[in-house]
Amino acid sequence: MRGDGPLKRLNTTLSRGAPLGVEELASVGVSSALANYYVKTDWLLRLGRGTFAFPADELEPYKCIAFLQAKWPHMHLAGASALRARGLATPWDPQAAFECWGADAVRLPDWFTERFPARYQQRCAPTEKIGAATGTSLVEIRGAVVLASEPERAVLEVLSSSVGTSAAGRRAMATMLRDQVPLRANLLEREIELWPRAGVRAAANALRLGHADKSEHRR
Repeated sequence: MRGDGPLKRLNTTLSRGAPLGVEELASVGVSSALANYYVKTDWLLRLGRGTFAFPADELEPYKCIAFLQAKWPHMHLAGASALRARGLATPWDPQAAFECWGADAVRLPDWFTERFPARYQQRCAPTEKIGAATGTSLVEIRGAVVLASEPERAVLEVLSSSVGTSAAGRRAMATMLRDQVPLRANLLEREIELWPRAGVRAAANALRLGHADKSEHRR
């Protein structure tokens, strides 16, 4: 790697432990043809179409998620995954799979799901704009910046993902969430009012009652 050619810039400039797309490679002067040559000579590993990595790297999941969110900006970490990304414990979810929600109909690439347990749901309205009004924000974790639900939205996503759960089961889950996840009453109220599913809103009353009880104890 003499001089300041593309191979040297490739190895000294780009982030380790993260997927590399054609845009990242082009930023250091590596064209598609040159990338194919580097794959043949073992300087790069091809993960999928237009996606590469350094062969010796162990991919960091949150860097992978940041890479995918750059491709699909309406995708965010949801539910228990969002709570974990924010440093909150999720003992009710021992599998610790990455839960991704988004407005677009997309399929998580095999190179990601083969390495990390993950699922994607198209659960946002196609016209929804990502931002503070939707209860999502950026969080930095393990060298990556990812878009994740705020706790007040995440707990509703957990309730919404309880497929096949009875109304009583959802209320019990809401009570457990209330006791384990710190929530801001005003933001929780807003998220409940905006939530589209009546069953989830009804179960979330247990979250509201929890805040009311705490207020009474402080008096």
